[in-house]
Amino acid sequence: MNELTNAEIALLCEIGEFNLPEHTSDHDLARLISDGYVERREGHPKSPFILTAKATEFLSARGATLNEG
Repeated sequence: MNELTNAEIALLCEIGEFNLPEHTSDHDLARLISDGYVERREGHPKSPFILTAKATEFLSARGATLNEG
């Protein structure tokens, strides 16, 4: 598996903060879903996507903190 790009890592942080940008790369999002970092969450009040445990561990290992509020 290839390492995540800076854009993909930034997208993980944005999804984790329920702040999905309007202009999201479909390729980046598709890769994060297929690699198990993000999953679709129907009916979620803040975002149609949510981080998986794999993504949370990945970001924590890199010292990223999320404002999940």
